[in-house]
Amino acid sequence: MIPANQIDYVIKQMAEWARTKDNMGLAADIMHSSLLRRLLRGKQVLPKPPPKRHAYPDYDLAEGKQVEVFELFEDEDRVVIDQHGDWTWVNKKKGILRHSPTGALYRTWIEDGRRQLQKTFPEVPELEL
Repeated sequence: MIPANQIDYVIKQMAEWARTKDNMGLAADIMHSSLLRRLLRGKQVLPKPPPKRHAYPDYDLAEGKQVEVFELFEDEDRVVIDQHGDWTWVNKKKGILRHSPTGALYRTWIEDGRRQLQKTFPEVPELEL
């Protein structure tokens, strides 16, 4: 049971979830929503949906944290990372990728035999890469 003093907070966050879900065209249901869980933890909605990995939004990755990638391969003109092909190479030699839906830039590299990925160039023009 939710304490009485938290009911208003929960209602406010659920309203924000519903508004964001509708505005961004998200299909998530309330029982499986990473966004709702994020809001209930007191975190804000990101301006653009985060990249997905293994069918779930990866908020850590979108917020600039380094994550381990389990799968990366090229499929025609796109790059597939952890089951999602929303990526394209900006500079393959330097390991720079663009998340196509958001336009954000990320860097990938191998560290201790494991592939890493991190948002490192959120505002850098392509010409500087």
